Amino acid sequence: MKNIILSSLTLLFLAITATTISAQYYPDIEFKKGDKELDFGFGLMNTFIDKNTEAAMPPLSMRFSYRIKKTVSVGTYLGYSRTNYVAPPNDGRDNPEPPELTNNHFQIGLRGQGHFVQDRLDFYGGAMIGYNFSINESANLSPDKRVQGVVVEDFADKIVFSGFVGGKYLLTEHFGIFGEVGYGVSIFNIGITSRF
Repeated sequence: MKNIILSSLTLLFLAITATTISAQYYPDIEFKKGDKELDFGFGLMNTFIDKNTEAAMPPLSMRFSYRIKKTVSVGTYLGYSRTNYVAPPNDGRDNPEPPELTNNHFQIGLRGQGHFVQDRLDFYGGAMIGYNFSINESANLSPDKRVQGVVVEDFADKIVFSGFVGGKYLLTEHFGIFGEVGYGVSIFNIGITSRF
């Protein structure tokens, strides 16, 4: 958690510094119709939360969007998270090694967004229809070592609907930063955006 806070503060400091510099060299930057935007983000809170789980790596996501109008865009979403689960050691098994499970979670989706634009600042909100699937890796889960009655199988694939809100700020004509809250592979996301 300390690393996440430190990373966020560092990103904020760099954004403020870059904003001060870019305002001098790029005074007339703004979002407009026809913009194509590619975002790379990392999550601050994994969607899978349980007392016996921990994120094996920060959730990662990529978004592409196209502005049909200055205030409306459509796009795609791809996300990945990896979560480890370790059963507590006192769960009644004879095996001293606790079972471990790694969940590789993927989400793909189509997004629609509405925008409120003020020059280089863009507040947005929208909805997504997505498809979730997971691939599990297990250790110490052979039938003779398994907790009685526990069955390990991949999570069911499913279609999901979600909403999100966020903001972007262009630091230069082609690059900026963003922050977003919503359901995906992470609840909170921050990252960089590229406009072309």
